[in-house]
Amino acid sequence: TVLLVSHDRALLREVCDEFWLVADGVVKPFDGDLDDYQRWLLDQSRAASREQSRSDKAKKQRGAEAPPPVAASKASAGKATPAASPAPTPRSGTGPARALAGASAGVPQSRDDRKSGAAVRQQRADEARPLRKELNLVDNRLGVLFAERDAIEAGFGDATLTPAALAESGRRLKQIAEQIEELEARWLDLSTRIDQVAESAG
Repeated sequence: TVLLVSHDRALLREVCDEFWLVADGVVKPFDGDLDDYQRWLLDQSRAASREQSRSDKAKKQRGAEAPPPVAASKASAGKATPAASPAPTPRSGTGPARALAGASAGVPQSRDDRKSGAAVRQQRADEARPLRKELNLVDNRLGVLFAERDAIEAGFGDATLTPAALAESGRRLKQIAEQIEELEARWLDLSTRIDQVAESAG
């Protein structure tokens, strides 16, 4: 039995018939190949990103539910005078008039809040658009490389291949493996950033 630890995926694909997973402080058999392992890594990363986003959102919500300032508490528990109205300015009229003015002043404020929220959502969409576009390009390129890799690996069984052609196929397979590794890392980074943008927009 040979235990092989390597970052050379082409080598691992050629010589390994069983994989072991080292995670969470334990070593256990992994039921799958290197492609399954890559998908497992991506799933783990996305799950960690979503959990972090939920944790951040929960912290923000807890902060929003904090008790109001002392002045606001006194105003809500005050006497019959409309303490929630803005402080009267000189020659601002009677108390009811001031209360009515305060109520009408709240309308533009809520409209501004809606406009601000829409602007934030649009900004998040603008941020995610180029990320999604690049992610699609990476996906397409990975599909092309996977197909070429499978074709080369299938060709190794051709008995008519010359040693020179076999060596060239091996070199190309190594180049493909390196490109796939770089693109998968980029795919993971883009997916994580898109998830973060989506969570912040929600």
